[in-house]
Amino acid sequence: MLSGIGNVDYLRSIGIDAWHHLPGVGQNLQDHLELYVQQACKKPITLYKAQWKYPHIMVGIGLKWILFRRGWAATTHLESGGFVRTEANISHPNIQFHFLPSTIHDHGRKMGGQHAFQVRISRSHFILVVASFRVNGLKIGNSNKYCI
Repeated sequence: MLSGIGNVDYLRSIGIDAWHHLPGVGQNLQDHLELYVQQACKKPITLYKAQWKYPHIMVGIGLKWILFRRGWAATTHLESGGFVRTEANISHPNIQFHFLPSTIHDHGRKMGGQHAFQVRISRSHFILVVASFRVNGLKIGNSNKYCI
């Protein structure tokens, strides 16, 4: 919204030059709670070495994909997962699982420090679309980018 994209009337009312009227900005937000379960691995069979602190390994991974279209770079590593219902009386899955042969911290900004696995457990994306949950919005209070 500080960039001038959002509900033009509201942005102008708080002193922001509006560039593009897009009234949905900041609206229809839903909680998406997540739980990450991580487990150390004693064998070197995870993606731990597939990070830039091991550049020679990263180059090898890239070359294997470029030359043969296989190897660690040929996948997102998120093929394993599933959906489950937590109660028999609901018609749709409400929990989603993703397995990753590595650990990720701070939403992928930091890699793990050892060989490990991770399972991400969250409320299903399917249920966010089908079921009605609390939906909220947010607005900035003024045009000061340091005081939102």
